[in-house]
Amino acid sequence: MLYTQQQVLRIVDLEQSTFVYWMRVVPRIKRLKGRGCHFTQSDLMALGVLRHAAHELGCSISALSSAVDTIFDIMTSAALSDLTSRAIVIANGTARMEKLPVIISGFEPTAVIPLRPVIDRISTLDDQLPPLERLMRGA
Repeated sequence: MLYTQQQVLRIVDLEQSTFVYWMRVVPRIKRLKGRGCHFTQSDLMALGVLRHAAHELGCSISALSSAVDTIFDIMTSAALSDLTSRAIVIANGTARMEKLPVIISGFEPTAVIPLRPVIDRISTLDDQLPPLERLMRGA
């Protein structure tokens, strides 16, 4: 499934100006621009994670920039149905995926983004995605 930039902005709930800024400061997002550009479902998930980190947790996108490639890579390599009980953990400029519940040790600032709310938001607003219940059954 491929999405236009306007579909992505609507589904992920991003302002055009925010996305333009993200394209300027994050190389991985910059490659997603262009007139005929289309986004994949994994791009949509990665942008949803970044939106959650930036808008819900207050992380600056430039501070997240070193973890962005890893977030996109994680979303590309994972099946959507495997993500519902997992979270993206961002610490020390890196990102990783962990099964919930997540145990944090150490004293470094850490952002934990559960993927279920991101998936729920996207599947609610995107009529191309199957309902989450079908994904969970493997249909």
